[in-house]
Amino acid sequence: MDKNTVGIRRTNEGDLRMTAPYLPTFPRAARSLGADFDKPSKEWVFPISTTHLCAEPDVLALMVTFYGTTGIDDPELVDVRVALGLYGSQRRGFFALGREIANRCKKGSFRLGYGVIHQGGDLPEAVRSDDLIGENSAMLVVTDVPRCLAEREIRMYGDSMMIDDGVVSATDLNISWPEIPWGPLPRGADNLGRLRMRLLARLAEVQQAIKVGEGERMKTNDLEAP
Repeated sequence: MDKNTVGIRRTNEGDLRMTAPYLPTFPRAARSLGADFDKPSKEWVFPISTTHLCAEPDVLALMVTFYGTTGIDDPELVDVRVALGLYGSQRRGFFALGREIANRCKKGSFRLGYGVIHQGGDLPEAVRSDDLIGENSAMLVVTDVPRCLAEREIRMYGDSMMIDDGVVSATDLNISWPEIPWGPLPRGADNLGRLRMRLLARLAEVQQAIKVGEGERMKTNDLEAP
């Protein structure tokens, strides 16, 4: 099963059982509706009856708030670019867009969440005990995010995220790269935020190209060595 799957089913007793990726802020909200987490099945159990305040519309609304879907609807999905470097000081993992984006394992090694692609830039290095994400310049792509959730969290997180429209090159943006640092900047926070994200994406491309070039140069040197 996809680790990012969100689903809901009704039991013979009339309760609702929900599956979803872990989010640190979700348990308190679920328990406020009377839910309990069933460890063997890894499901949240919502009691739906005349003796409980929880009603099915409340559960579905909660799912849309945290995950952008009820698991039984068919939301439009988009990919979202995330500048992870802006979250290097995040402690105990970075969770957004209804899933784990990045985290540290117990021994300090770094990992990306399921469905998160490293597009370019440098990922955080492994550490022994620090639980921070760590300094990095990585540009990530979070795949298959419900558009309603993506748009809502982009408004919340600001210019560190943007829906991936495939526009990252100078040609697509009608921008001359040498002019960017010296020419007039666009006006308005939204325009500046978009420019920032595109510059970070371009920087990630440059760093990736440098790594590829270094690898090719090393191969050439090995071939030419006596």
